Amino acid sequence: MAAKWGLFLCNCRKTLPLDPQRLVLPIAPSVLSFATDPDNDVREFATAVNREQPDQVLIGCCAAPSLFRETLSTAGGQSLKLHFVNLKESCFLAHSDLQQAHAKATRLLRAAVAAAEGRAGPDSGFTGGAATVSFKVGIQPGEAVSVLANSFSDES
Repeated sequence: MAAKWGLFLCNCRKTLPLDPQRLVLPIAPSVLSFATDPDNDVREFATAVNREQPDQVLIGCCAAPSLFRETLSTAGGQSLKLHFVNLKESCFLAHSDLQQAHAKATRLLRAAVAAAEGRAGPDSGFTGGAATVSFKVGIQPGEAVSVLANSFSDES
């Protein structure tokens, strides 16, 4: 059975040109929030998460992970698996071309879901059971998603 997901995306107080219509989401979330002010919007998201009870939550935001952990645990989401992708630094500050930034955001979101669900990229030989993904020794935890994201092409 597929995991039930929640997705929180943020445009960093309207400072990012993040357009959710330009993203190809890796999941059909049971809870979806496109936020402008994460400090306030996370409470409404937590209420929806508590109501819908997703198994995992993917957060595409540069706000401190502790904001989400504390707010979601207070709302009854203690057993949630939270996954974080900083779209601001990884995509929108790194690429002035909005098409490239949105394509990279799509790849990072897909990679985060794939990593959370134990799947690797399309060239890994993954056939449905278990996948083995090798990373260089010394890779930082946040880099693992970026390495996996690079295995997804813009077209897939």
